Formats: sequence, C-alpha cells, structure tokens
Amino acid sequence: MQRGLQVELQRIILLVLVLGILGFFNGHITLTLLVGGGLYMGWTLLKVRRLYQWLDGGGQGIPPESTGVWGDISDQLYRLQKRNTRARDDLRAVVKRIRKITSALDEGLIILDEERSVDWWNPAAAKLLGLRKEDLHQPITNLLRTPAFVKFIQSGAFEQPLELPAPNEPQRLFQFSARVFGDNEMALVIMDITRLQRVCRQYLPRATHPTHRSHRLY
Repeated sequence: MQRGLQVELQRIILLVLVLGILGFFNGHITLTLLVGGGLYMGWTLLKVRRLYQWLDGGGQGIPPESTGVWGDISDQLYRLQKRNTRARDDLRAVVKRIRKITSALDEGLIILDEERSVDWWNPAAAKLLGLRKEDLHQPITNLLRTPAFVKFIQSGAFEQPLELPAPNEPQRLFQFSARVFGDNEMALVIMDITRLQRVCRQYLPRATHPTHRSHRLY
C-alpha cells in the first residue's frame, strides 16, 4: 500500500510540473492546472467506479487493472477474496468430512438451530425417527410430541440423558442426549438402547441393578 501511495504522489507531482510548464508557455497557468487537475480527477473517479462495479459483482474474477494507490487497493481486495475463498473451501471440506463420519454412526444425530428447528440429520437419525425431507426446518417438538421430550428440550437441563419409548414402537427404548454449541445451536443424539436394557434385565438381578444415571420423565 505504501508503494502505491508513493507512485500516486509521484504521478501528481509530475502532472503538476507538466501542467505548470504548459501553462507557462500558453500564458494560462491557473486555467491549465484546473483543466488538467479536473481531467486527472475524472480519470481517478473512472478507476474507482470500475472498482465498485467489480465489488458489486461479488468480486468475481480478476479486479480491474490499475496502478498507484487504487491498484494496490485492488490487489489487496483480490488477495483477501482469494483467502476467503480458500477458507470457505476448507470449511466446506471439513463439513463434508464430518458429515461422512456422522453418516457412518449407528447413533442418530440431529442438529437443531437456535429456534430448536431441525437443521440437519444423519442417516441413522432418519431411520430411528422416520424423518423425511419435509421435516427439515420443522420444530423438533412438532416431530416428537411426547410431553417428556418437549419438557426435556425446553428445560435446557441436559446433564442427564432422557429415555423414552420409540415413536410408534413402544417395545423399543431410545435414549436422547443433547448438547448446546455455537450460536445456541443444539446437537441431539439418539441411541437405541433396547438390547442393552434387555441384557441388563436378563443377567442382572433386579435387586442389584445399578441405579440409572439417566432419567425418565414419562
């Protein structure tokens, strides 16, 4: 930026000298300086206008060619745009990788926005809860209306998981865990613990069953 400013100042000084010499020979120094300065300002405004047009177009492609301070500004904006593009591409790659990993999980994962509407889910969650495309952006409490679940989501107390019968399959038992992250978003994890519960009932005497750390609200 400093180099561009120096070039711009040198250009202005040279322009003033040339206009001064021309004005001396034609006998109208002031008028020559005013006309020449006006033309220079018009040329500068044209460069600024082209730069604004490039920005209004989303900064796509190479910025308009220029020199001096405006050339430096264009170069700085272009480098910033390239860095932002690389950062955005890196973020997309990370998100894509995370989604691939979560797609391989047996546990269901649902991402809820700050309004507790469904923002995304993995295949396991779709299978466990029967989610469909039209359920996207719907409040989770519209999809799971069990009072215990509604109270669990609205309470904000997620230290302990919640166990509930599966929707439309009361013989199965689901465990819901939740964590808040980011801008008050929520990650909701669903586990099918039916088999675990059956094993516990079969092999552990009722009197020696460990106390569940999770709570049931139904």
